[in-house]
Amino acid sequence: WGSGITGGALSLYDEIQKIDVAEIEPAVIQASKYFSPWNHGILSDPRLKVHTTDARVFLQRTDAEYDLIISEPSNAWLTGSAGLFTDEFFMLVKKHLTENGVFSCWFHYYDMTQKGLEIFIKTFNEVFPDSLVWQPAYGDLILIGKSRGTVKIDLGLLKMRFKQARILRDLTELNISNPFQLLSRFLMGNKGVKDLINKKSIPLNTDNLPFLEFLPLKKTFGYAQ
Repeated sequence: WGSGITGGALSLYDEIQKIDVAEIEPAVIQASKYFSPWNHGILSDPRLKVHTTDARVFLQRTDAEYDLIISEPSNAWLTGSAGLFTDEFFMLVKKHLTENGVFSCWFHYYDMTQKGLEIFIKTFNEVFPDSLVWQPAYGDLILIGKSRGTVKIDLGLLKMRFKQARILRDLTELNISNPFQLLSRFLMGNKGVKDLINKKSIPLNTDNLPFLEFLPLKKTFGYAQ
């Protein structure tokens, strides 16, 4: 949940009927009230329901299916959130997507080695074999996959979205004021992903072998882990 910015962005789309959020720490929800000017007061949105629980536990206990699931935990090398970057978790997510449902997974790579990055992308692609990779900012990736079929970029739909004042204003905060600035954040499609992960033997990140949790990190910001 963090500061509620992602939830607030979702609230700008009138066609969204229901927003379920899984957040393990109640204090995070309380603190997000201070970010209301930026998260569009999402906590007062009647479509929102907050579940104070672990994300995996929430999905394991619900029968609900979703048109969109967004995974935005903390770093993949932290105990706890590491379990939200494994093959098993991605399969659990796919189980709860509708027939044409979309999964968006955020990933920090600023401390990650090349090997760790390849492991993550391969693990995601193993479950969502037609993946798109976006780079919204340095150090961040967003991988997108569908429950079935190919993820397609609809330029006409993007242009329509940018004509909606609330959405345009929200994206302008990220220095994105037209569809082409958004598309400039696109890094690679399925062919690029396959070229990256098929050149060498890359293991999957699994519950029993959580490589991302235990891989050495790069030295950055004056410290090492």
